[in-house]
Amino acid sequence: MKVANLVILLGLATVVASGCAYLLFSWNEDRLPPNATAIPYLFTVSDALGVDAGTDIFRLGKLMPGTSSHRTLLVTDPLSMSIGAPHTVRVWVRGEGSEWLTVSPSEGLTPVDVLVTLTVPQGAAHGEYRGEIVVEQLSVK
Repeated sequence: MKVANLVILLGLATVVASGCAYLLFSWNEDRLPPNATAIPYLFTVSDALGVDAGTDIFRLGKLMPGTSSHRTLLVTDPLSMSIGAPHTVRVWVRGEGSEWLTVSPSEGLTPVDVLVTLTVPQGAAHGEYRGEIVVEQLSVK
């Protein structure tokens, strides 16, 4: 009887541990909603100012602590769905230095010009900062 209880208890513990492991390893904060796309961004904090005109990612240039930079992102059809139909989209940022970035408007009807503003605080650590500007399609009008 004691052996049977031990086997049942071990089996139950295995099921619980497997479930916890699945939840732990399947949860991924980097996962985007299925109706969203991410645009990589890059900026550098250093002792000099610099412009980066590359077009491979959304580049905000080289800034010194205490300075700001602005770029405009034209959002037309983020997911190539219903081409020509206006979409309501939400835009946000995530990644390194994302707390220094603002987007305005953060929600709008396409096509929409989104102003991305980077304000590097005094005392910010020098280095490259990378992240993503996320455009989520909310609806088709």
